[in-house]
Amino acid sequence: MLMRQQTYSLSPVPYISDHKLRVNIIRIYHDTPANGTHFGRFKTTRKIQERFYWPSITRDIRLHIRSCIPCLQNNHQRKKSPGLLKPITPPEGVWQLVAMDFHGPIVPSSREGHKYIISITDILSKYVITKAVRDCTALTASKVVIHDVILKYGTPCAILTDRGTHFTAAIMAEIFKQLGVKHIFATSYHPSTNGQIERYNATMDAKIAALSNDRRSDWNEKLPFVTFNYNTTIHATSNNIPFNMMYGRSPLLPFDYHNGMVSLPSETTYVHELNKYLSMITNNARDHILNQQTKYKIRYNSNRSNPDYKIEDIALIKNIHTRHKFDIRYEGPYRIIRKLASKTYIVQHMAQNVNKHSSNFHTLDSANKEKYIHQCVISTIQNNMKVNVYPMLQPLTSFSIYFINHTTSEPTIDYLIENATQSKVFSINTNNNNVSKMRALIQIGSVHNVSILMLFECCSLPKQDSHLF
Repeated sequence: MLMRQQTYSLSPVPYISDHKLRVNIIRIYHDTPANGTHFGRFKTTRKIQERFYWPSITRDIRLHIRSCIPCLQNNHQRKKSPGLLKPITPPEGVWQLVAMDFHGPIVPSSREGHKYIISITDILSKYVITKAVRDCTALTASKVVIHDVILKYGTPCAILTDRGTHFTAAIMAEIFKQLGVKHIFATSYHPSTNGQIERYNATMDAKIAALSNDRRSDWNEKLPFVTFNYNTTIHATSNNIPFNMMYGRSPLLPFDYHNGMVSLPSETTYVHELNKYLSMITNNARDHILNQQTKYKIRYNSNRSNPDYKIEDIALIKNIHTRHKFDIRYEGPYRIIRKLASKTYIVQHMAQNVNKHSSNFHTLDSANKEKYIHQCVISTIQNNMKVNVYPMLQPLTSFSIYFINHTTSEPTIDYLIENATQSKVFSINTNNNNVSKMRALIQIGSVHNVSILMLFECCSLPKQDSHLF
């Protein structure tokens, strides 16, 4: 047996020439509970070098650890998240593109029962509209859009929102369709897409807390003051005051000096000067926003990877629902089966017949190439049926409940089967208060005149010895 004197060993160590034996040694000193426990590259390499030697020992250990699924699923990733920044290009004018979002639930709620704040921000001027509301339903969002946005400021060309159920509901789609407003959805689990309004929410929280009472129960009363001062203060990104860009004039604040003089220019002169002023501040704001975006993009993209994956690559998907310290951080492995966009893919679990809609993840291939762990977007898709979490059912049309047991007639069952077959979206375990406590194996609630939603609930089950079984 060939021996070699190692730097980290007092006595010579054996030379390992057999490839299979090398693999087994690495597995023993990295994977097993007794000798390895999945420590990192430095610790594992040092431990093996004290006992064995072969020329490619460092490289082999590094590749093994890079492709170790338990390590990839559970280790913290301290590198920058992948993907280059692609800022939203500011529109040509105000009120062409606005962003909308719910903020909350806020604890404690206000004395009037408000738990959420709905915010609407103009992307160019940075002008913000806020309103304290009791819930975050689609009906509430639609009322705010109509009464607090459109009837006061006019109809925007497009509205950017996240993919919350309050914004994806049919009522919102119908309102936007009737008003001719383009609805743009932010990428799921990527809050930076709607980052402008997220930053305002963070600013608003601190200011409201500073003004509110000790119990924070009057925060809804302080909200208009915070919003007004935000709109009448210069914005660093646009280098302009949102109020000025929105109304074409500087605001007169409560304690500002006023000399009592009123100027009465001719209508033609006023319109000309107003248009000239608005054009100037709009162009300046847009140029300043683009300049700030370029600077931030350079800083953000520095030392950040921009991976591109191929069909049949093996991937691990980030688990966004971790609640406990020992929950795995990455699920898988999955195989990429379809590419939807530049960074969006459909992947399939290699052990289960379940597809997931994902982007930005870690890949492993047969050659153990060096890839990286990345975050992802997960939206379960199985058998062409998308499973979402919906709020408690509040039907806008008539609502019927069917109780399925041994007395149910055949025509009723055929009718329900036909409706279920034609349905495209299913909501499971909604805990609907409209469902009665009548004993039935399955209780089905269907919404008439919509034909897209069927509710299946197993509730109020009889005892196993009951004749209903």
